[in-house]
Amino acid sequence: MEISDTAEGWDALLDSLEHFLTMEDSMWRQKMADCPNETVITIYVNDRMFQPDCVNTLMIGDAPPGDGTFFFNGDSALLERVKESFAIALGEDVPENHWDFLHYFRSREWFLIHLCPRSVNEVPEADRQRVRQQNVDRLAQQIADHRPSSIVCLHEDSKPWVLSALQLSGVQVDRCVSVESSADNDKDSFVNELAEIVRQIAL
Repeated sequence: MEISDTAEGWDALLDSLEHFLTMEDSMWRQKMADCPNETVITIYVNDRMFQPDCVNTLMIGDAPPGDGTFFFNGDSALLERVKESFAIALGEDVPENHWDFLHYFRSREWFLIHLCPRSVNEVPEADRQRVRQQNVDRLAQQIADHRPSSIVCLHEDSKPWVLSALQLSGVQVDRCVSVESSADNDKDSFVNELAEIVRQIAL
């Protein structure tokens, strides 16, 4: 969709976008402001495009990053690490292209959601536990909606709240496992740990 930012009502349009769409990318307004003429950018991707009809494995992150990237936008560091883990675990059939991988991810009946729907990078460390606690009911409902066989928790800090949400959801899963290493601070360990989890689930 092409719209001129000199058109009357431009600011009202942006406000409407944020009102009606869940903008996972916290930097979307800045991306639009910085976008050169005749350049195409992605500011919104509906993650339901990549939601399987039946979710076998639900991957749960702590929160979307605060740098303007997002897993289902095809541009996040987490996507790169998950793709690498799948390649280690499942071999050459795993696509290298990010968009192809997201469709492959869907075909394997995996899906990603977050405990917190917004980035917590700007939230003081002392307040993050409160924010996570506030989102337990919402996460429990998502788990109940998806009814996965397996849950993979990607962030050690959010594990207690993921377990609380799982219990609250009433869903019985075959396995609930977590990656102990940080995707941001210990990339290699994170990738290898997740690869082993992917391998076990694929058996």
